[in-house]
Amino acid sequence: MQLVTEEMRRVLAFLDWKAGWWDRQGEAQLNLSHDILEGAHAYAAKQAHVNRALAASFKVRWTAEQAQVAALTT
Repeated sequence: MQLVTEEMRRVLAFLDWKAGWWDRQGEAQLNLSHDILEGAHAYAAKQAHVNRALAASFKVRWTAEQAQVAALTT
């Protein structure tokens, strides 16, 4: 169970890092037309949101499953 718990922690840490990476990409000043740049920033914001939402859903699901496992093993 310790290995699974560590992998869960790493997945959440990665998704948090990736969301931050997308945030930084959205702040990049690229040499593009205004419309393309606006689209790139919107895409980066969406990807950051997707990564955060995925992490939040995993955390909720995994917390409930860990509680069930703890109840079975005690």
